[in-house]
Amino acid sequence: FGDMVTYMDKVIGQIVAKLEAEGLRENTLLMVTGDNGTNTGITSPWPTRGGNIDGGKGKMIDDGTHVAFVASWPGTIKPGTVVESPIDFSDVFPTVVEATGASLPDDLDGQSMVPLLKGDESNARGWAFVDYSRSGAPPYRHFIRTPRYKLYSTGELYDVPNDWMEKNPLTSPETEGVRKKLQSAMDKVMQGHPTEEEILKRLEGTRKMNSKAERAPNKDDKEKKHKRK
Repeated sequence: FGDMVTYMDKVIGQIVAKLEAEGLRENTLLMVTGDNGTNTGITSPWPTRGGNIDGGKGKMIDDGTHVAFVASWPGTIKPGTVVESPIDFSDVFPTVVEATGASLPDDLDGQSMVPLLKGDESNARGWAFVDYSRSGAPPYRHFIRTPRYKLYSTGELYDVPNDWMEKNPLTSPETEGVRKKLQSAMDKVMQGHPTEEEILKRLEGTRKMNSKAERAPNKDDKEKKHKRK
């Protein structure tokens, strides 16, 4: 893992150096992030959580779904800018569209991050949507996450900064306002969204196709065997 991170850092450095050499760095937006938490055998420092955390890849807790997102755009982003509003991968495409000056389609799931990158969080969505099914197998789960609260489609509500491992779902009447707000956001996202059964069928189909592709004999191997005969 350490070698992969080092190599990634090297390649990013090469990209930056090339952009600088071509005089394009000032007006080029670079975005670097990860698709999930690190593997379970990797421990990383996380001072705001009191020390170190174990990787949570494949899990729905923060250790598996909350990752860093770094953006660099020297002519636009002020150094040291920190965005507190949650974002998700659906926001990347709208951001690229706006950054390139193209017109944004009306039916996008995500929201452009350009205002956030410029330090304006006044119209931030305020939550992120995450869904996951390991290797196309049930259970398929999704949730809405704000900086503090997380609501699963199965109804569990958690106060994440006070319950990182999600051991104590909130059930008190005082949290009903939060639940209704997040449920409303989830309902909006899920409008026109395939059902869990439909999603699992699609994932299963993809998994079977991948499995067949892995088992299929390679054409070059066949030719080599034929020549050996």
